[in-house]
Amino acid sequence: MRVHLSSSPTVPYKARLASDPATEVLVSNPSLFPDPSEVVSFSEPVILATIITPGEYLGPIMELCNDKRGQQVEE
Repeated sequence: MRVHLSSSPTVPYKARLASDPATEVLVSNPSLFPDPSEVVSFSEPVILATIITPGEYLGPIMELCNDKRGQQVEE
C-alpha cells in the first residue's frame, strides 16, 4: 500500500514572495501566512510512504491514513 500524506497546518510552509522570489520565507503559523496576492508560490511538507503491516492491522491503519488526509495510490 502506498499512501500520500499531507501535513497538518501546524508544520512550516515555505513561501516565495513577489517582492523577492529568490528567497523562501518559512511560515510556521497559518495566521502569519503572507497576503495571498503577494505569494508567487508556496510548498508544504508531503511524504510518500510504504506501510508494511500484518493484514489484521490494515483496516485501522487505512482509517488512520484517511483521517489524516492520506491518499492511497496504485504502484
